[in-house]
Amino acid sequence: MLSASVYTGTTNHITAVTDSAGNTWTRIGAFSVASHNSDGEMWYSPNAASVSTVTVQVASAATIALSVQEFSGIAAASPLDVSAGTANTSNTPSSGPAAATAANELAVGFVAGHANAQAITVTAPGYTAQPQQTSTGTIATVVTGYKVLGSASSESFTGSFGTAMYWAAGVAIFKSG
Repeated sequence: MLSASVYTGTTNHITAVTDSAGNTWTRIGAFSVASHNSDGEMWYSPNAASVSTVTVQVASAATIALSVQEFSGIAAASPLDVSAGTANTSNTPSSGPAAATAANELAVGFVAGHANAQAITVTAPGYTAQPQQTSTGTIATVVTGYKVLGSASSESFTGSFGTAMYWAAGVAIFKSG
């Protein structure tokens, strides 16, 4: 699973993700604030072999912060159940709701921030937050989290930070294997 904060412009999304094992990556979504140079994206590789490197490609130069996570127990074929995402400007980002269709599915979410290195706190209940990743130079940040769902439910991935900034947020729910 790859979550990215890309400070590129709304027309310069990630064009490809490759890795050292030759796995095939699929984009779940790219969410951007209209007329601003930022977006957040989610990609996944089902039934992937272990890797030592992941490479992200964009059409032209960009600042990117990445979070790559590996999960087991996901369905090998057609693992994505549902996803949601949005982008805006505020200090309370939210992916919007995505409704899981079964228990024991895996929800993975992200919040990406742009042009500001402030800490992002995950506020979605029950999620295990991963360390925030922040680029150098032009600032892009991303924080991710995950949880196994006890039942079919509606999930949103939410966060907060002290000062309003451009953000993108997404959540993807994967079927269990």
